[in-house]
Amino acid sequence: MSQAYKKMLRKLQLLNKLILCFLFLASCVVRQERRLTEREVIYQKGLSLFSSSKYLESAAFFLKVAQNPEDDSDELYNSSLWNLSLVYERYGEFDKSILALQELERRKPATISLFKIQLSLMKNYIRIGNQKVSDDYRKKIDNTSPIDRYGINEIYFSLLENVSFNYDQVMVEELKFLGDTQKYFIFIMEKKTPSLSDKATELLITLYDGFFIALERDTFNRQFKKTLAIELLEQLRRFDYYKLDEPQLNLKTIAKFSHYSNEKQKYLTKWLYSE
Repeated sequence: MSQAYKKMLRKLQLLNKLILCFLFLASCVVRQERRLTEREVIYQKGLSLFSSSKYLESAAFFLKVAQNPEDDSDELYNSSLWNLSLVYERYGEFDKSILALQELERRKPATISLFKIQLSLMKNYIRIGNQKVSDDYRKKIDNTSPIDRYGINEIYFSLLENVSFNYDQVMVEELKFLGDTQKYFIFIMEKKTPSLSDKATELLITLYDGFFIALERDTFNRQFKKTLAIELLEQLRRFDYYKLDEPQLNLKTIAKFSHYSNEKQKYLTKWLYSE
């Protein structure tokens, strides 16, 4: 083996060692986790409590994060406001929820769609009895053409986050909101995407079931139940109107809810007649 060859071989071995050292150091940098800021730690604690259904406890952490927003692109602040709006809703503090949502609407956050925010405003305004402003938000949403603007996943998850109904004294208002958003459920149900169209169908059935369960509760008086039953009939009939207004691309899901709707309408007609 010539001296020149041995020299070249040593250089190659040295180069390989350098490459291996570089790759090792690079992998260490990738594996090293970035330390969370104090605000991020506080937010994560709130999110953990919220995910465990400890809503009141979580609110204190979200409020702390929301005290000092950095700028309009502060997504920790935006996410904290959104979660606070959900906590306020859960405890019937709809005015406070509206204030948080209005601030979010003004900020136009990158990670929370305007569609989701305005749906929530529409819902909470009708809950406090302000039908006019709720209708104004419904028109705003329609004017933005969310079906064309957003993907099917965004529409589904925006609906999902806006239908945690309380099923209490504002049930009739919640039912009206559901009726106004049925067209978006139908948009998903008609698509040939089983993972979402089936979920949207089951979700809509589950939501209506909640109102029918409430109809049998002893905690509500007869007149309230009658008003609820009439509103249920109205909104189920609206489904029939919406489904005829759009081409049916996924007949299985539409047929499933249509069957459910027909059976429930018969039940309501009999129930109202017996009253």
